[in-house]
Amino acid sequence: IQIRDFLASEGLTLEGLKDSLKTNPKTAHISDEDADLVVAFLEENVDNMSLSTVMNSVDKIAKYSLNLNDFSFDKIKEIHNILGVLGKNAPKNPMMPTSLTTGEKAFPFKWKKNKFSRTSNFNDELLAEMKGETGEIDDFLKMILGGIQYKTVYNFPNAVKKASNKLATISDDKKTVSITSSLLELIEQKSSLDLKVKYVK
Repeated sequence: IQIRDFLASEGLTLEGLKDSLKTNPKTAHISDEDADLVVAFLEENVDNMSLSTVMNSVDKIAKYSLNLNDFSFDKIKEIHNILGVLGKNAPKNPMMPTSLTTGEKAFPFKWKKNKFSRTSNFNDELLAEMKGETGEIDDFLKMILGGIQYKTVYNFPNAVKKASNKLATISDDKKTVSITSSLLELIEQKSSLDLKVKYVK
């Protein structure tokens, strides 16, 4: 569904979105400056944005994807800003620490010509946040994190020449790179999402 249609289904318009953000109890704490950033981003990109939902009836899991179509990577700073706004205004969640959701750490990608890189946002700051005052990750949380498989998939326009991460797998057509690791190993820095890719121009 297109974002414009989604807003309409919720009885919202772009013109009235800022007022809605300020009157909704769940978002009323958002500052005027942050609300302006969100609205400005939507106004500029709304016709290139869509929301999709995939339901798995067996596992009873719903997966939501926000898609940006024809979005220039040159404008990636806008994504940094928006994710920073969403991260700092999101409810506190031990499964999604603030060091993962705020600022450029939330979207640490670079892309220039035929070279792509990602710097992992799983770092000492995140590990310290997860350990908290006790200095150790809670056993129950550790069990949950150990059972979660974190997978990232990158699709490139042309065949990949090389991928730096030892966990990376390259598809048969050479255009897709995937990295899979347990979330616990990433947080404890026993594995990494750091990645550099070079592909055919």
